[in-house]
Amino acid sequence: MDALPFAVAVLDPDGVIVESNRALLELCGPIVPGATCCDALGCGTSTGGCCHRGADAGTEALVALPSGASAWLTARRTERGGTLVCLRADDCAPTRPEPSAPRRLLLTSLGRMRVEDTAAGQLCGPWLEQRPGQLLRFLVARRGRVVSADEIADALWTDGEPRTATTVRYLVHTLRERLEPGRERRGRSSFIDSHRGGYRLNPDHVVVDADLFEREIRDGLAAQGGELGARLLERAVVRHRGEFLAEEPYADWAMGERERLRGLLARALRTLADTAQAAGDLDLAQDRLAQLAELEPLDTGVQRDLISLCLLRGRRGEAVRRYEALQRRVQDAYGGSPGFALLPGPGGELAVA
Repeated sequence: MDALPFAVAVLDPDGVIVESNRALLELCGPIVPGATCCDALGCGTSTGGCCHRGADAGTEALVALPSGASAWLTARRTERGGTLVCLRADDCAPTRPEPSAPRRLLLTSLGRMRVEDTAAGQLCGPWLEQRPGQLLRFLVARRGRVVSADEIADALWTDGEPRTATTVRYLVHTLRERLEPGRERRGRSSFIDSHRGGYRLNPDHVVVDADLFEREIRDGLAAQGGELGARLLERAVVRHRGEFLAEEPYADWAMGERERLRGLLARALRTLADTAQAAGDLDLAQDRLAQLAELEPLDTGVQRDLISLCLLRGRRGEAVRRYEALQRRVQDAYGGSPGFALLPGPGGELAVA
């Protein structure tokens, strides 16, 4: 795609950019992960509406880009319900001064937290391991809704000592100062909203990788197989760099979301393994089943499938080692057996029974 002389973007059915080339970045500037076509183009078509919502194949529309330049746009539906968008620069259009890009806070929550401001770069420091960082992680776990000062106090102070709304307000103020050090005194925060005595992350300015991960998995599963679905699921698997909010392994308020995201990852890995095995790619199928087995070490169904695949590929030693390790885990956890065995067949080969 980078070799093409014009800008190209592949959109999913919701208009999210899933693939693009270098020419698109040169026309539209940096694209935030999970951005839609409308985010990149600024919804500036001269004909009105969105290019991925009913544009006819071959129809051109003049687009005003956020950079101040303009381009001719054509859109074509793909077989999977998405859209292929092509942009050709309008060399005759006058240029306008480039406006400042919308400010975004990019939060990595899968694994250890990383905080990046699209205007200021990565934000780091001891505060991430202290109470302000814990508050940020709590807001990530409760993203999408307003949490009261009482909820924050109950979650972050577990020593039984009472905390007042004033204490919570001061902590929120401290976090805002860490995220927006240049913010005007008493100025409105771009990243943390206040609403009727409660607080939430501003969804218009804060992007959380867990939401992108979930969207990719749901879109990949909805594609019901095929190249696009597999590509979205693989992207989600790569995005999952560790447990949700790894710095808070014992926090009750993080466990529910952690388990939900782990379940989505398990569905993605199972789908990728089944798709790869059906296509005859046993290497990839075993890789994905091995990841799933590591994620669910006591799921005997997953372990059985993985051991069976090892035997199918002639990896008898690996199958035996995995079975013996499973026996020990199940015995330690439940005091029982895996519910299946490795038995020699008529020709001396091992089989799952």
